[in-house]
Order: sequence, then structure tokens, then C-alpha cells
Amino acid sequence: MPPAVLTSGLSKSYGPTRALDEVDLRVEPGSVYGLVGPNGAGKSTLVSVLAGLRRPSAGEVTLGVERARMSVMPDTPRFDPWLTATEVVDLSENLNGHGQLVWSVPEGNWTLVRFARTAMAGHEYDVDVLDPAAVTGHFNRMGKRLLEDAGRATRETLTHFYSVSWEGAAPTWTGGLETQFQKYRGYSPRPYLPVLAGKTVTSQDVSERFLCDYYTTLGDLFRDNFYGQLQASCHEFGLK
Repeated sequence: MPPAVLTSGLSKSYGPTRALDEVDLRVEPGSVYGLVGPNGAGKSTLVSVLAGLRRPSAGEVTLGVERARMSVMPDTPRFDPWLTATEVVDLSENLNGHGQLVWSVPEGNWTLVRFARTAMAGHEYDVDVLDPAAVTGHFNRMGKRLLEDAGRATRETLTHFYSVSWEGAAPTWTGGLETQFQKYRGYSPRPYLPVLAGKTVTSQDVSERFLCDYYTTLGDLFRDNFYGQLQASCHEFGLK
């Protein structure tokens, strides 16, 4: 007889918080199980995922009964917003080779938000200060030329390059930002991108925390990929 409940690698994250971490559970028919743990241990989250009230971030759930026969009776009802009015769906893989959306739209009121990046008007020739490769290219075009002109004076007379400030516009995106965001903040920004278009995802609190992480990441990239990369390039040529 198949198990009544079987989970494999079941995980659930709320932003950077890991509520369930690769839970493997097997409940045989006719058995009684109790979940014991402090508040925040993930007990309610696990039961809600089993009942289909919340979506897992990863892993599998196999039930020996129809999910419609399962129910949850919490002392304080709390449901994810996607169960009521708003659901965020990533349609990136639904674009064909011509960039056209191919999607059978479910019933309901949907707002399509398409994200793209481009150079800001009037700043087409600015250096992408969030991209270390672009900053390296900038150094090679300017700093390396000065070092070549200095010749033997390099590291004796010419010992420093001084970058005092950034007078350009503040960039809001760069190639590979999603990967960098994941590295710095520990979670993917993609489900929360509608927040950048003025939408609320999950809740006002969650959306504001994402915006804080987003702008913090831009600052981290500016520090590491601009000033940090300039410093590394200087050290490569023996400058202090």
C-alpha cells in the first residue's frame, strides 16, 4: 500500500528565510504523526504545503489520498496572497524566438509587466560602473595609456590613480544583476521584480524589504565592481 504522505527534498522559502529545508517525510496509512517544535520551526508551513495552501519552493509531495479530501484547521487562519487576488507568474520561458509571448491566459484579470534594460538617454557612452568587465575596459582605455606614456616613471613618479567620486547617473540595472543579487542577498530577485514597477508582492512589508535589498545590492556592486575593480587593476600594474 502506498504511503499516505511522502515528501522528498521539500523546501519552502520566504525571501531569504528558509521555513522548510529539504524535508523527507513518510507517513503510512492509518498512522498518527505529531509535529513538535518552537514557533517558526515550519510546522504550519509543512502542513499548509501538504494541503496545497502554499506552494513549495523545491521538492516533491506525493499523497495517497485526493488533495480535496485534506483540510487544515489552524487557530489563526493565514493564507498567501496568491490564494486570493494576486499571483506573480514568470513568463520568461513563454517567449518565442521573436520575443513574442505565447501563453494561454487563464481566466481572471492579468497585468503583463515586461522588463528590459537599456542605456539612459544622454548616458549612452557612460561606463557601466556595476559591471567589472566594463570598468576594466575603461581602465585599459585611460589608465593603461597613461602608464604606457609614463614608462619607467611608473611605480616611481606615477604611483597612484585617484578616483574621487562618481558624477554620472545612478544605474538601476546591469547584465548579470540577478546572479549578483542572489550572491549578495541569498535569494532570487525575479519573483519580486514587479515591486520595481510599483506593484506589491506578498505584502507591503515584504515588498519594502525587497526594495531595501535591491538598493543595497546596487551599492555593493558599485563598491566592489567599480572602486574594487579599479583598485585591482591599479595593483596589477604595481600602483598603490
